[in-house]
Amino acid sequence: MINPEKCYRESGVFGLTFKGTSAQLAAVPDGIWVPAEGDHWYDTTNDVWNTYNGTAWVPDNSVQTAVTAEHGAGAIGTGVAPATYRRTENGIIITETKIDLTGLNSGGAANDAIGLVATDACYIGRNVVATNGIIFKAELICVELPTGGDTDINVVENTTVDIQEDEAAGVVYGVDGGTMAAGIIVTNDACSQTADDYWYLASGGTTNATYTAGQLIFRTYGHALLT
Repeated sequence: MINPEKCYRESGVFGLTFKGTSAQLAAVPDGIWVPAEGDHWYDTTNDVWNTYNGTAWVPDNSVQTAVTAEHGAGAIGTGVAPATYRRTENGIIITETKIDLTGLNSGGAANDAIGLVATDACYIGRNVVATNGIIFKAELICVELPTGGDTDINVVENTTVDIQEDEAAGVVYGVDGGTMAAGIIVTNDACSQTADDYWYLASGGTTNATYTAGQLIFRTYGHALLT
């Protein structure tokens, strides 16, 4: 909530930020705050940032916000559940899928899907053009060293929705990651992904074991068709 003793606005320099529901926003007395162009509201009901354009609140696509889950049940381990975030910067749609490998299992053969044992749908996301745009670049980022399972990890695409851990996930790479280590980023500048295909993490090696740690971010860059 706004504290009028600690928040102020100087035209062209500062804007105010409100966090709460739409009902809480509407209940703020005019004597405390009248929104001005450039002010921000974080809608806690829908997890969306909005900017006041001078007459109305509009979604602020430049601020990264969580979106509805885009992963399958087989991608959920025993650590932090996967989460997808999306934002738009100068027309470029940036989608980030954050994955905790803990509790997932790497397959026993190269290009086998990584996921929860005996659970369908290990995919971490899907290439929906309406939300991702036409993807022209993808990145795989390692923020925590994978331990226990295979450290050679790739992102592959497949038309099939129900691939299980240890099943072949394919060889069409979103990112050919190689051996992961904390701080590594691997980029594919010519990914040419197929619309509506599913993305899976896949082993590059043959270690059949359960991950005890490891966190990755799969990031794509896309653009909508010009209109």
